Amino acid sequence: MAMLSSNVFASSALWVDDNIKIPMRSDASFAKNNIVTYVPINSEVNLLQDNSSGWSEVEFKGYQGWMVSRYLSDKPLKNTLADNLSNQLLVLKTNLRDKTELAQRKDNLLRSKQNEIELLNIEVKQSKAQKSTVSTLQKELSNSVESNALLLKRLSLLKSKNDSLYGTDFLALIATIAFILGISIGFVFSRASARKVHSMYSI
Repeated sequence: MAMLSSNVFASSALWVDDNIKIPMRSDASFAKNNIVTYVPINSEVNLLQDNSSGWSEVEFKGYQGWMVSRYLSDKPLKNTLADNLSNQLLVLKTNLRDKTELAQRKDNLLRSKQNEIELLNIEVKQSKAQKSTVSTLQKELSNSVESNALLLKRLSLLKSKNDSLYGTDFLALIATIAFILGISIGFVFSRASARKVHSMYSI
């Protein structure tokens, strides 16, 4: 505790330097009924005057009275424990802010990944649909090719039968014509011979 010297200038700032509230009295004595108010620890007071008997007249929040000079200091009270706690609180707040920002970034990253997964699922569904369509078209094409092959085979058979029938009919027609020509020629020769014999007998 920094003791207040007797040569402190009037109207200077002082701080209450103790672990409890210090009473402010109406006069410089320890009378029971002269307490004006209590001043909390580390409060700033305005020094009006001091005397050699160890009392200082001060002003605090509109109150004016006397306090024991040894409870006053020309410097604010340094509370190491409070400072350490304040520093720890500041560190905790900083860590909390950093962790909150990190959690926010992770949350944003997670949402981004979820969106990517949803897009991939849509692409997979579209790909499956396209594969199904392609598979259906391939089957239809395969069936069409088989149908075309069967039709070509039937057409080939029909063409072969047609060619066979055409050849047979043509030969039959030639044979018939030859037969008719043969009969006609025979008939003509027979008629000619008969006329010749008739002519011979007529002479």
